[in-house]
Amino acid sequence: MPVLKSYNSQTAQWDSIVVGSSGPQGAQGAQGAQGANGAQGAQGPQGASGATVVTSSTRPGSPFTGQIIYETDTRRIAAWTGSAWVYETAIDAPPGMVFLGGSSFSNVSSVSAPNGILSTNYRSFKIVFETTVVSTGLEVYFRYRASGSDVTGNIYRQIGIGLTSGGSVGNTSGDRTNFYLGSAEASADLLYASFDIHGTQYTQHKSVQGFVSYNDGSAHRGQALICQTNGTTACDSFTFYTNTGTISGYYYVYGYTVS
Repeated sequence: MPVLKSYNSQTAQWDSIVVGSSGPQGAQGAQGAQGANGAQGAQGPQGASGATVVTSSTRPGSPFTGQIIYETDTRRIAAWTGSAWVYETAIDAPPGMVFLGGSSFSNVSSVSAPNGILSTNYRSFKIVFETTVVSTGLEVYFRYRASGSDVTGNIYRQIGIGLTSGGSVGNTSGDRTNFYLGSAEASADLLYASFDIHGTQYTQHKSVQGFVSYNDGSAHRGQALICQTNGTTACDSFTFYTNTGTISGYYYVYGYTVS
């Protein structure tokens, strides 16, 4: 068994050292200072993007399915389904009329609503249109649109039953390349229209019923609109345009919910 010894210089001998038993463990010392932080870890994957802030007329041109936008003019949130923009509505929202969009316009010869505003989520729509300034005596027309282009052709059939301030009744009918809304004069009362449209999402007849009031320079006129198209194109928007000059004003679009 190994023996611990110590050299004694006085006796010039190695003396054995008796080793006692171990004493009790002392108290734990104070904790040392915290070490430096380690290197920063790798960045995690990007989270889902938030809503893109736009207006109803500046929606993204190439949206991806599921993209969310917030429209500052309508104060509504919409999502791209892959084929159309759909406004997000609470699941328990009651049936009724829903504001879908609108815009003012200034000194233009035509104004078109955004593609997809006549969404397949609604069966019928209400459109309100008014001119506030016209540059000269002119006529205003309405056409449907599909995928960014006006639907043309001799497919618009219109019956107008009107009454003038003088009491006479006028009628217009026949196949046309547009719906005729009325005339407006720069020095007279301007044109106002409010009408419902139905069946735009179907490749069948689409109908319009409503009312237009205007002053054509010779008399105040009120006209009931009864219009139908015999085309086979599903439509998702519309255009107002003039035969000459420019107009300023606004339009609003509402959808009728059924559930």
